[in-house]
Amino acid sequence: MTLLAKICAITALAGSGVCLLFIKTDREYINLAPTEGIDAGMVLEAGHLYEQTFIARRPTITRLGLFLRPTQTSIPLGDVAIEVRDKEKTLGQAALPLAFIDTEGAAQIRFSPPLTVTEQQAITIVISVPPPLSGAVRLQQRDLDDTFDATNVSFVRDGVTQDQPAAYQVYYRYRPLLAQQLAGLLLLGAGLLILPNLLVYILGLGVIFVLPLNGLVGFNWILFAYTAVALAGMIVVLHKDRLSLLPALLGANIFAFSTWFPLHLQGGRASYALAAALPLLFVLTARHKELSPRRRLHLWGALALFATLILWLVPLFPPATPGPSGIAQPRDVFLDPNQVAVAVKVLGSTWDHFGSYVGVINAALAVLGISFHGWRRKEVLVLGGLGALAAFSPLYRLPGLPIPPQHLVIMVTFAIAYFAAAGLFILQRFLHASPPGRDRVVTTVIALIVLIALLDLWQVAAATFEYWQLAV
Repeated sequence: MTLLAKICAITALAGSGVCLLFIKTDREYINLAPTEGIDAGMVLEAGHLYEQTFIARRPTITRLGLFLRPTQTSIPLGDVAIEVRDKEKTLGQAALPLAFIDTEGAAQIRFSPPLTVTEQQAITIVISVPPPLSGAVRLQQRDLDDTFDATNVSFVRDGVTQDQPAAYQVYYRYRPLLAQQLAGLLLLGAGLLILPNLLVYILGLGVIFVLPLNGLVGFNWILFAYTAVALAGMIVVLHKDRLSLLPALLGANIFAFSTWFPLHLQGGRASYALAAALPLLFVLTARHKELSPRRRLHLWGALALFATLILWLVPLFPPATPGPSGIAQPRDVFLDPNQVAVAVKVLGSTWDHFGSYVGVINAALAVLGISFHGWRRKEVLVLGGLGALAAFSPLYRLPGLPIPPQHLVIMVTFAIAYFAAAGLFILQRFLHASPPGRDRVVTTVIALIVLIALLDLWQVAAATFEYWQLAV
């Protein structure tokens, strides 16, 4: 690459990354769905005030949605008056034209600029109608049940608290997590063109993966340490087996960015960050003849330092909680993009015990790698097989186990990451061999596969983290 081309590429990558950093959008964080029907609504009449009070858990309000239904076939022209208050202070006012009522969904109003609210403060939505609209529209309410916490919301008519709250929606302004990660990835690409260094890639990717969480849950040093060590460890393993750089990066990305540890972290099992050292431990115990004593000493030192750091930050044994009682399907664990902790895929268990998304592309490459490379690394194949046997069999019924056997799915993830890298390496060699003379094209194709697989992993992890943010 010529100097001019490199400068243009750096400028384009950095400019695109900076633009992505400024992307903002509206995100729903409250959606109390209505109970439909005449009996589950309150007809709005002129001369009365209807107030819905809820607890704000985000710093802004960009949109409000109310579930309004007409009470007659012909509705007079007019607007429903909406006022948003923080205690006695009016934050914003808006008029909701009845001509835009959605008879099936919510009628929404938008505040531009967004309303700034105090988090954890009681916010009140005041609703009133003019005389021409009196009795022409009904505000749907939500019957009380165990699917939501009714203590966080109250509906009042003329100072009298009603038994059922009004159904409503609230949106806030936020920066999409995946957009921030893509921005960081582009900026990292520009940086690597200036300073092509593997350590920059490892540390930079770890920061990009974790930093967007800083807005709500703070910079998670344990997650960063897990990511960096998992990336470095897999690269070491795959480098020792003489895989080229791009396949090694693919395997490292799979192991570091599967949803296994983020889900366990949300489940309060931060000490499982020690699993990031599995690749390094595998190298140290595999007796590679080409691994010098000095190199082995450095790896043992890095492993000891990482373990000391994790054990200092979190307790080795978290408080005892009921283990998962059921078996997850491998398709749900590795291929289903719904990887939020509250997903119901195993009756009686939360999903934070099971999920480890790797994606279809990586799973297909792993099958290719096992087919052509499994006989060379039988120990990796056996490790993955033992993990699968523990995670997807009724072993959880045995008493006295130190950890639930489903948590050993990380061993399967390690094997998938290894053989996916091997599969991509086999594909790379095949493309280089036939037809010859197209090295740049082949390198571009392989690099695109690595990038697409990484973005697939990040997209699912972003949804996992965003649900965590919404639950804060």
